[in-house]
Amino acid sequence: MTLKTPVILVVEDNPDDVELIREALMEVVSDATITMKGTVECALEWLAAQADEGLPGLILTDHHLPDRRGHDLIHALRASPRNSSSQVVMLSGDAARPSGIDGTAWYSKPYSWNAWRELAVILVERHLPKV
Repeated sequence: MTLKTPVILVVEDNPDDVELIREALMEVVSDATITMKGTVECALEWLAAQADEGLPGLILTDHHLPDRRGHDLIHALRASPRNSSSQVVMLSGDAARPSGIDGTAWYSKPYSWNAWRELAVILVERHLPKV
């Protein structure tokens, strides 16, 4: 029996944060397929193009994105039964939890490499479905 490779979608437009998130996640779950998209629209287009078995188990979204806000992505995902099995988590540079994301996990973005790695452990252990 072959285990399915974990798939993670990260929706983030800041290149530094993209690299930090990718590196931290790869240290924690090295066999994951991690896809990075910089806008809500690109993320939704990518999701629509995936076969059901290629859908991510975990979707991480920033709050402030160039085309829309992260909670717009969250609402679009909740409206689509096809994406209902994906766990969605918001990562934000905001000090306080943004409004409009009820029922969605939220974490403030860390400010050090060790904190990014600790957050990656939490994200994988608490939010990435076991495959």
